Amino acid sequence: MENHDGVNAALITDPEDVEYYSGFRANEAMLFVHSLVRYLIVMDGEADQLCKAEQSGFKVLNAPWDEAVNFLSKLCSKLGVHSIWIEEKHINKEEYRLLKESLNGVELIPVNDFKNH
Repeated sequence: MENHDGVNAALITDPEDVEYYSGFRANEAMLFVHSLVRYLIVMDGEADQLCKAEQSGFKVLNAPWDEAVNFLSKLCSKLGVHSIWIEEKHINKEEYRLLKESLNGVELIPVNDFKNH
């Protein structure tokens, strides 16, 4: 991922964008993209779909939202992530609040159309 405006990671939550980048289609999935690692985080999904995502170069984590956010918090800390592009319109207010609290110190930068970045 290109370092643009100090951003060194992205959290893709739009189901169409998740499918576009990973080949995985689900309403409850997101992608974490960093120059060193790419994760597909799935809250619902079928095994055959997960295999397609793994074949496209994503590591797969199957976890409910709270566990996924905890994982992201540890991953961002390990990778030294300071700011993340995020498609916030595709997560609800409670999920966003939990994400913001868990990623304490990481700036969440809203993006309306990730494909143009």
